[in-house]
Amino acid sequence: MESSHSSILSAVADRFRVEMTHHQTRKPQTVSVLESTPEGNKLKIVLPTRGCSWVYKSGGCSMCGFIALSGYPREPVDSGLLAGRFRTELSKYRDIRDAFSLCVFTNGSFLDENEIAPDARLDILRQIAACRQVAEVRFETRPEYVTEDVLEEISDVLQGKRLQIAIGLETANDFVRRFCINKGFSYDDFDRAARLVIGRGQLVVYLVVKPLFLNELEAIGDVVESARAVMEFEGSVAVLSPVNIQPYTVQQYLWRTRRYRLPWLWSLVEIARQIGQTDSPSHQVRISGFNSIPGPQGLAHNCGRCDRQMIDALLRFGVDDAKAVAGLDCECLGRWQTVIREAEQDSPLEERLRQAYMQLIQEFDLGEDIANELPPFQAPADAHPSYPAGS
Repeated sequence: MESSHSSILSAVADRFRVEMTHHQTRKPQTVSVLESTPEGNKLKIVLPTRGCSWVYKSGGCSMCGFIALSGYPREPVDSGLLAGRFRTELSKYRDIRDAFSLCVFTNGSFLDENEIAPDARLDILRQIAACRQVAEVRFETRPEYVTEDVLEEISDVLQGKRLQIAIGLETANDFVRRFCINKGFSYDDFDRAARLVIGRGQLVVYLVVKPLFLNELEAIGDVVESARAVMEFEGSVAVLSPVNIQPYTVQQYLWRTRRYRLPWLWSLVEIARQIGQTDSPSHQVRISGFNSIPGPQGLAHNCGRCDRQMIDALLRFGVDDAKAVAGLDCECLGRWQTVIREAEQDSPLEERLRQAYMQLIQEFDLGEDIANELPPFQAPADAHPSYPAGS
């Protein structure tokens, strides 16, 4: 997995983590939110773990600000404290009559034993099993923590409740995942974990819309091809999340310095239109990411006047409701079309990426050693799926 990360993005991200420790004053809190969605009630509980181990190892992903919720404590949180906080939050909703879907979020991976020790995990699983209102439960994890033993434990304890395991693949393109996101794992790593999940629960795959350095046209192509790759897994769900701006991230820095523009909602409409043409009833595609925790500093947008209408339509979208985005219109459509035409004339992604990396090296004074590590930025011919990184 070390070869699947960007040393330059890692170095810049580490600078922001140091800055965060100097300015972080709030104590980690457990957060719970009950939402009404087109698919029914959904309860989200966010546990204040130590945070994602990938952050401590290599700075984290370029757009992820979840570590800010944890306060960057470095040391594991006490098992009894985590299980107790979960019990407190879940008990707030025991009087609800209708069944709901439960999403248990941490600041990283629920299956990572450095975040949640096995005894705390087992305690939380037993609490969920005893809650009659929970019909379905989702856990998020990086692929390296998915094992047969852990999946069997979860299935055994949950006693027949529907299980979802969510993995943030972000993109099916190894080149983009490494050099634009700094995700730290390959498509093969994801594939191994995904095949373990199939048959034991439902696979949910998060895909990000418009990671750093991709232009609007590339972003559309990347997520459409990635969604098609996810559809190869029987019964899977692809959740498309447009990038939002979180504090202490490389993404925020480039957004503030006007080198990154959040995705247009028109791009999401085009993505929905292309994916909606897929006739595959055993798979689902959803668009989400407009109500994230922590609250974002910036969201995907158009001109501002049509944003609410667009978001409402996109949230209704699914393979079974492709017409949700049909008929949308606004005068800003022409501006978006101009952006797409201009993107067609951009230099190749690899060339733009090298320039962006050189600028980051200079701005953060990363030194000659890391500058010498600049890769050739040539997308591998066998990248999955097989499309050019700059297309």
